[in-house]
Amino acid sequence: MAPIPLNGKNVLYRILNSLGKLWGSGNNLSFSYIRPNRLAYILPLSIILTLCDQRNTYMTPTEVFLGSDKSTIAFAAYAVGTIFVLFFIMKHLIGGIKSLAAIAAISFAVWIALPDSDIRNAVMLVFQFAIGGSAIYATYAHVFVLNNSERMFSVLFATFNYGFSVFAQQNGINNVFLAVIYPGALVLVLLVCACMFKAVAFPDTSPEKSIEPPKGIYIVLLCPLAFFLLDVFGEAIVNRGPGDASLRGTGAMLAVLIAVIVHFGLRRGVWFLLSFFLILATVGFMLLAFPVSARLSSVGNFLFGIGDGFGNILVFYIVGLLKKYRNDKFFWRITLATVCSMLFAIVVLDVTVRLAENYLGIVAVALAVTCLFLFQALSPKMQRSVFGSDWIDDFVRPDMSYIIMEKFDTMTMLEPGAAGADDAEGAADADAGRFKGLKLSPREEEVAMLLLSGLSLRQISAEIGIAESTAYGYSGTLYKKLGINSRAELFARFGVRAVAVVGEAMGGGNSGDGVNGVNGGDDGSDENFRGEAL
Repeated sequence: MAPIPLNGKNVLYRILNSLGKLWGSGNNLSFSYIRPNRLAYILPLSIILTLCDQRNTYMTPTEVFLGSDKSTIAFAAYAVGTIFVLFFIMKHLIGGIKSLAAIAAISFAVWIALPDSDIRNAVMLVFQFAIGGSAIYATYAHVFVLNNSERMFSVLFATFNYGFSVFAQQNGINNVFLAVIYPGALVLVLLVCACMFKAVAFPDTSPEKSIEPPKGIYIVLLCPLAFFLLDVFGEAIVNRGPGDASLRGTGAMLAVLIAVIVHFGLRRGVWFLLSFFLILATVGFMLLAFPVSARLSSVGNFLFGIGDGFGNILVFYIVGLLKKYRNDKFFWRITLATVCSMLFAIVVLDVTVRLAENYLGIVAVALAVTCLFLFQALSPKMQRSVFGSDWIDDFVRPDMSYIIMEKFDTMTMLEPGAAGADDAEGAADADAGRFKGLKLSPREEEVAMLLLSGLSLRQISAEIGIAESTAYGYSGTLYKKLGINSRAELFARFGVRAVAVVGEAMGGGNSGDGVNGVNGGDDGSDENFRGEAL
């Protein structure tokens, strides 16, 4: 079949069709899933993103330092800090984040005490470097410790702070509170959270536990590339335009409100944010690049602010897809690519300002239109590789794995009634004793965990990359070794209660879990249950 030409009518059809499909995607987010005992892991990334976004409240972006404006140099120092941690000290998770959070706190205090000078500016770069490095560890916690609802809450909090800081700064509220007290308090909270990081909270991501992701998943890297390019260019043309720049912050805060309603209220998926981000950014750029009046320029600021807020939420939320694979190498690749996207955007903006500052708006519009058309041209491939892939289910089905993990983290997997089963000291190393004495193979342990998380055998086969018949085989040997005949008995064995959920949320279907003659009641209805810790 010949490809459909990309004329205006077909592009509009693709955009509307894409929005319709993305709106149809669902999620299972709920504020009730946010665990207070995980605040130390929820807050760091939000704080770090807030400190990075609010850098213009504690420095004057128009002032020049090291040949460029302070804001751009600070952003570069932040990015260099992330790369340094990725390449050299990423494995030292607990000690690394504690050390960098301490350096950030000390350098911020020194910066406050010093008079305005090059030394003071250099100290600020040390601070930005430290929070940039801390961002890697915070992202690791964001990916591997938090559930979907906690991740969404984290990025919503960061995006709201970003919008508020822009609004406050542009309205002349850049006083001691915003420039010193508020960022200083955030740094102290970051230090406290870092001191509360515990290795036991992080899952085993060793090679034998990792799952290789599908190659098509790397197409999602286009999302952060597009976001950072449009974000830095948008900020530049907003600050140079005649309109009310504070409306960009208002738009970002409104984006957070819309996201809360859509994701937590209507339970819609996050993917529609991608198209809305590109559309609103493009329209906003056009109004900003060709300002007919200050009023229209202000409208452009507002539309870009909403789109930019959507993009910020989307990019940092979808990073959570890494959780499924427990793959350190995959985390390293995706995170490095994201950081390089930030650096690339900064370099492109800096070169454009140096060589063609008068054409900055035109370049921004060209980038926005290119990204919009590129994503629409790639929509069939995006549909196959992203929206149609198995890993997208992680954003749809109930995120119950964290409940199962918490249950396992507070008990040892000894035979019921055995000595030490209720011993708090014996539960200290839950990972080592989780299936102690049950003689299960590593793959059988993994299948047991996924069964307890509420997945069907069909979903498990896709999850760990094995044939469905092989998943049936592992389930059969697992049941035999445990001396049980149904998933309900499996739940009961490990202190988990089976509760009914909507079949559609689990992906639908009635595949059945009867395996190798070990039926025991595991029929199609089994797929309509999930595990919940007692």
